[in-house]
Order: sequence, then C-alpha cells, then structure tokens
Amino acid sequence: MRISRLPLARFAESAVLGLVLFSILFRGGKSLEATWILTGIAGAVTFALWVRIHKGEMKSRMLPDALWMPAILFVVWTFVSFAFSTTKNYGLDEVLRDSSLVLLFLWILRMGGSQSEDRFSFLHKLIFALLIATVLSCFVGITVYVFQPVNRFVGTFFDPRFHTDYWPNAWAEYLLLVWPLFLWFSLRVKQVKPYFARLALLGFVLGCLFLSYSRGALISFIGQIVLFCIILWRSGAAGFLFLRGESEGEGLQMERIKKILFGAGFTILVALSAFFFINSLRNDYYPVESVGEKVTFSADEGGSSVSERRQFWGQAFTLSLARPLVGWGPYSFRFVQPQYQEDVLATSDHPHNVFLKLAAERGIPAAVFFAFLVLYVIENSFARLLFFSRPPHPDPLPLLESEPRSRRPGEGNVSQSFLPYIFVGVAGVLAHNLIDYNLQFVGIAVPFWLMLGILARDSASRSRVPLFAARFLELFLTILLLVIAISEGRYLILSSIGRHAEAAGRGDDALVWYLRSANEVFSRDLRLSTAHLLTRRGRYVEAHAALDRSLAQNEEDARGWKLLGELALIERDMPLAIRSYEQAYHSAKWNDLSVVSGLLQAFDKAGDSQSIGARKPEVDHLLESYAKAIVANTHFIALGPNVESFLELANGLATMYPDEAPHYQILGARIDRHAKTERDKLKARVPGYLW
Repeated sequence: MRISRLPLARFAESAVLGLVLFSILFRGGKSLEATWILTGIAGAVTFALWVRIHKGEMKSRMLPDALWMPAILFVVWTFVSFAFSTTKNYGLDEVLRDSSLVLLFLWILRMGGSQSEDRFSFLHKLIFALLIATVLSCFVGITVYVFQPVNRFVGTFFDPRFHTDYWPNAWAEYLLLVWPLFLWFSLRVKQVKPYFARLALLGFVLGCLFLSYSRGALISFIGQIVLFCIILWRSGAAGFLFLRGESEGEGLQMERIKKILFGAGFTILVALSAFFFINSLRNDYYPVESVGEKVTFSADEGGSSVSERRQFWGQAFTLSLARPLVGWGPYSFRFVQPQYQEDVLATSDHPHNVFLKLAAERGIPAAVFFAFLVLYVIENSFARLLFFSRPPHPDPLPLLESEPRSRRPGEGNVSQSFLPYIFVGVAGVLAHNLIDYNLQFVGIAVPFWLMLGILARDSASRSRVPLFAARFLELFLTILLLVIAISEGRYLILSSIGRHAEAAGRGDDALVWYLRSANEVFSRDLRLSTAHLLTRRGRYVEAHAALDRSLAQNEEDARGWKLLGELALIERDMPLAIRSYEQAYHSAKWNDLSVVSGLLQAFDKAGDSQSIGARKPEVDHLLESYAKAIVANTHFIALGPNVESFLELANGLATMYPDEAPHYQILGARIDRHAKTERDKLKARVPGYLW
C-alpha cells in the first residue's frame, strides 16, 4: 500500500494544507483563532508522524543536529523567557505559535526526507494551495481596495471589525514569499496553456504587490530579482551561458535571451497594467495614493517610517543589553520600549527587525538560535544552487527546456525543480523582516517555516540527533503545547464573551464573565477592564485587587499605573496617586497626555506646588511637541483622545499660571481648530461600501 493512501498520512497532509488555506484567507492569520488552530494541527500531525514511525509505516529518519538543536533550543529559550517575563499577561500566543511552527518545520523535514513520488506530490499540493489562496486573496483585496477607504492594497490581511486593522506591509511580505512560485508555475506547468496566460497571472500578482505601496517590499523584491540573476549566471542557465564560454551556438543563445527578455517585458507590462487599472477603479470612489509622494516621503507618514525605525532598532539593542539572557518576555517591546521613546506616538508592537525583536524580548541566545537555524539553511541552499545545479542537473529556470526530462518515481532530489523559487521566496521574507516584522501573521509564518523545512531537508550536516531523544522531546513539547492550548482556550472563550458584553454596554454581564476567567494566564487586558468596571461601580476594594493582579503580571504597563492613580485620586490617597502617576509618566508621557494631567492634578491636590514648578519646563516641551504632532496629524493623533487631554492640560496650566494664560489659551484654540479640521475631513470622507 502506498504511504500517501494511509489514513494518518492523508490526515496530516490535509490538515496542513487546510491550515495554510485558512490562515491566509482568514485575516492573514492575524487572530487568536489562527494561533490556536495552528497549535492543534501542529500537535496532531506530530503525533501522527511518530505513530507512523512506531508502526513501521514510515521509515524513521534521524535529523541533522545542525537543524534540530537550534530549532529545539529556540523553543526552549522562548519558554524560559516567558517564565521570566516582565509582561506575562501578553506573549503566551507567541510561545504557542513559534513552538508550533518549529514542530511543523521538523515534520516537513521528516516528510521531505524520502525521495518517493508521493512526497513530490505533497510538495505540489502545498505549492498549488499557496497559488490558489493567493489568487483568491488578490480578488478579495481588489474588492476591499476599490470599495473601502483604505488607501493601500491589503489582500485578505485585514480585520473588518476595526477601522485601523489593515496590514498592507504584511500583505506585501506574503507576496514576496509566494510570487516566485507563480514564476515556477509560469515556466514549468506547461499543461496550462497558453504560456502568456501563465505569465499574465504572474504579472497580475506582481501588480497586487505594487499596489501595497510598500517601499520596503519593493527593495526586497529588487533584491530577489538580483538573486535570481546570480543563480542563473552561476548555474549556467538561461541566456547567461555566453558569459560562461559555453560552446552552444550563438543563434540559440540569442534566441534564449530574446525569449527571457520578452517574457520579462510582458510580465512587467501586465503588472503595470493591473496596477493602473485597479487604481482607476478605485479612483471612482476614493482618492488614489500618489506614487511620487511615497517615493519622496511626502505622503501622510512623511519620513517618520524611516526615522522611527532607526529609533526602534537602537532602542531594541539597548533593551537587549539590559536583559541579555532571557529578555523582557515575548511581546514585551510595546510595553518596555516607551521608556526610551523620543517622539510623540513613536511607538510600536515590535522593533521592525526580527533578530532585534528576539534579542530584546527573548534574550540574545534566542536570537542566536533562530539566526543560526535560518542562516544555516540559507547558506546550504545557496551553495547547492550555485555549485550543484549546473548541467547535467536540471536548469534552475527550465524555461529553456523544450521538453522537461521525465522523472521516475524515487529518482533524484524531489526539491530540485522547486529549490530556486522557494529559496528566493524565503530570502525575500528574511530580507523584509530586517526592516519590518510580520511573522506574527500565521498566514505568512506557516508557509515560511514549511518552505524553510523543504530547503533544509538536504542539509550537508552528517552528525545526527539520536532518534529516541528527538522522539521524547518532540512528543513532550507537543503534549505541553496541547495542554496549554486546551486549558487557556476555555478562558479565552469566557473572556471573549465578557469583552463583547462590555462593548455592548452591558458592564455587569461583562464582570460576571471576567471574574469566571480570573485564572487565565494569557489575560491581556482582562484585569484592567475588570478594575475599570469595578471602579465605575464604586467597588474600590475589588478594583484594587484586580489592579494588583494586573501589575503583578505586567508592571511595565503604563495603563495599569494610570488606572491605579485615578483610583487613588478618587480615594484621596495622594501619595499613592503621585507614585502611580509617576510610574505611568515614565512610560506614557509621549503617548497619553492624560497621564501628565493626572500627575499635575495629584501634585496640586497634595499641595506640592514645588514639584509642579519643577516639572513645568518639561511639560511645556511636551505640549509643544504634541501641538506639532496634532497640527501635522502625525499617526492620526488629531483623531484621538490626546486632543481633549491637550486642551484639558492647557486650561489647567492657564489656571495655575495666570501670567501665561494667553499663551496656553491661544495654543489650545489653535489645536482645537486643527483637530476639528482633521475630524471634519474624516466625517466628509465617503464611507466604506462593504462595512
């Protein structure tokens, strides 16, 4: 019986392919549902794999220690970092996600170890699943781009529940991973005719990439093209043969060059046509982003996306040196970075670099393990492409073959025909993650790790991990992940019901559900919401208890200290109010002006005018910085609550310092006018036609 027909094998392959399709098509996998499904499927296919090995249905394979060891150590260090995390109410989803991705990486390594025909078939299924999901995502993206006010193409990487949750950079990174597979489809799948239709499909996908208006993705895309050219030249393929002094006739060489140039020109023409045609459709409903403004950094975000990235990189480096061993904890950057913040709202969930993110959040060892793993795979794959893909092996881009050589089952390396395309896709994603981090999207991370495993399966390492050790640790990890996912999954459902009740204005019902979720580890903002609802109902003792639990989990969260300061003001506990607002001010002064107002109010009620006077120059500097940001509408600040906090603070300072009252009043009137202008623009904007 063929292995591919065995129930366990068929189940595992179907589950992984279903995960790929779901994670791409459902918000790009940017949801807790995707992470929990990923964990369940990774655990299930790992169990199925070892059951097949135990039954003898699949030949056991010892993996190279150069791959297995850094992968496992990366997972172990992630767990250790979470155990010592300073922000433990967040980050458990990252632990589950990255651990599950490593399990899938090890699974595809073993599944890809055999050279049998059914493995080749699974790789085809995986690639065609990615092609189908991408085309569907493109058509969904066109609908959203044309009929919604979002000004950049996002594919399926959006959440319609929130008007800010559109992720064009993540969409662009996903296409960096998969567009080389469309090139493979154009050049190798000759059963689909005509040839120009396949090239047109490639051009259409590239047009959707350009519509993301992602400068970083465009740079990475150009790097991928250069990488393809290097592979072609070094492998002796395509029209570069004449540079290598081959004996082939000049006429045939020129024919090949013409074919390549014509195909490239046709693809670019289709890509640009798709770009301008889809923009023309959008222009009937909404303004179209200016390419010139994006290139010259004169668009809404200006040059802040570049300058702030430099700040994030430096801040992440500083944070990694402060806690070099275990970091601050998974997903901690958003909480600990503001203490080094330099500008208004210049904050982020991550430092826009995958290695710096890991170093700052999980410690330098975790970053080293991850870097060693991916760079080892990249280096080995690149060496194979440059030195082992020359004739008589198949050309990396078999566009030049009149008829592809038939492959007998079990003959040769099954990844050879895919290798250049997968390699360039993986390299493009890694390059993009040097300037932006989007591997938190399951729709990107799952195909990335699977493709990384395909590249890694022919590792040159001869040292192997003993099978019993691999079996014990992988199964132990699988059981641990499933236990965590199941135990936390129940609380996630309960707390989610509570959040929906709170959003609907049913605070008492929300409290009931929140209190039932009291033992949730991955609590996120649950305890802050609980404390807020309890405070509004005058249940101050219970509110204090909820805040104590919240700050015990995450003492870096300025929102918790701010809420504690508000509660202390209500109870007239001025020393506690001052201490709490001081803690909040340390992190939130550049993000939340209400913290500044609260701190000055606490000083005022405590009769500490000296402290107010000592802080006044700094507060004036903050006001001027916020005023510039509101006038420029930086990060859309004029649409948020900082405007009201600004006016409250300016009025308060005018009362405290009557001699300077005209200055604060004029400043407040100016900001109020600019904020109303921006908000009127938003109100006047045509609403979405879809939601």
